[in-house]
Amino acid sequence: MKKKFSIYVVAASISLFTSACMQKSFLPDNPKDKEERKDEKGNRWVYNAAAGCWMVYLYSLASNHYSSTPYQFYPGSGSWKNSSGITTTPPASIPKSAYVSSVKPNSTRSNTGSSYSSGTKSSSSGKVFRSISPSRSFGA
Repeated sequence: MKKKFSIYVVAASISLFTSACMQKSFLPDNPKDKEERKDEKGNRWVYNAAAGCWMVYLYSLASNHYSSTPYQFYPGSGSWKNSSGITTTPPASIPKSAYVSSVKPNSTRSNTGSSYSSGTKSSSSGKVFRSISPSRSFGA
């Protein structure tokens, strides 16, 4: 009896592990303009290629229709904006499973050198600055 139970537990564990590893993202990597998706709560996601964001129209079960003012989700940064364009947190009626796995990591370089390294560094504004390295020899 214990052997059968152990086999079932191992099989279930392997099954859960492989399904978690193979799970696809709700939002596609390269969406097309006006591509639509519906999440598990009925919210409508429409991609806006010009803005580079997903317009999320919340579904109201009580009134059985969608909101007229969408939230905007930017997968490149993982940020949300409300209908006024103000950065906000995502509404509770949007399941995290719909957007968390689609957030792209930032492509910025990490600054892993000392403050006395030579070469060029760019700031977030796109300007390039040259850092000054200290003299290599002392007292000569």
